[in-house]
Amino acid sequence: MFPILHGLPRSVYFLLLGVIVALGAPLGWWICSRFVPPEHAEELVYLYMAIGTTLTFGSFGFLMGHSQDLLYKLIEKDSLTILLNQKAFYRHMEAYYQIGLRYNDSIGVIMLDIDNFKQVNDQNNHLVGSDIIKQFGQILAIMTRETDIVARYGGDEFIIGIPRVENAASAMNMAERIRSTIEARVFYSRGAKVQVTISMGLVVSLCNSSTSIDQLVQEADQMLYKAKRNGRNRVEALVKSGDSIQASAS
Repeated sequence: MFPILHGLPRSVYFLLLGVIVALGAPLGWWICSRFVPPEHAEELVYLYMAIGTTLTFGSFGFLMGHSQDLLYKLIEKDSLTILLNQKAFYRHMEAYYQIGLRYNDSIGVIMLDIDNFKQVNDQNNHLVGSDIIKQFGQILAIMTRETDIVARYGGDEFIIGIPRVENAASAMNMAERIRSTIEARVFYSRGAKVQVTISMGLVVSLCNSSTSIDQLVQEADQMLYKAKRNGRNRVEALVKSGDSIQASAS
């Protein structure tokens, strides 16, 4: 409607908005006074003040709350993939873990990264590498459930939290589906065609007071490095009951 306002800093934009609202107050009073008999002027003053104060403070509260919500969401997001960042992952998973403690649920953590990702950057360039990480994050978001917590842990490393795991086999199947999908995928970026594989470490544990999300993440990381040592492009899994599950690449 007013294209000139689009290039203004937000501080100036809201200043102008405040000035317009402030000018509207006397204008509104002038209009009201023109149509209200003098004998009702006192009632009009109180009514006008009540309506004006309610609208002003209500609008201010709404704008502040909306800005805080947007800021909070931005703080939680990874700027490249738009997935959650590491800090947000821990916050969300801790909440799910507390629910798991109450209902005696199991919970899963998958740590994964792209195999030999340095070679991808060296053979192409870092812009191509960034594009692949972004596309990879989109695939993870599509292939996980709405209740799963998917985050970029750092660099080419990602993490998935799986609340309320039905059984270890279902978590393992999910990890294997992601691994095989990435293996078959061709990534296109800036004229380059790149194929990559991923290694994954999975831990499934019953929620109990003797363990924590930090510990599960550390154990998933250990499983990830085990997958690297055993040849990459595979899933290594640990079930906290004491049994181990291993799956080689298909």
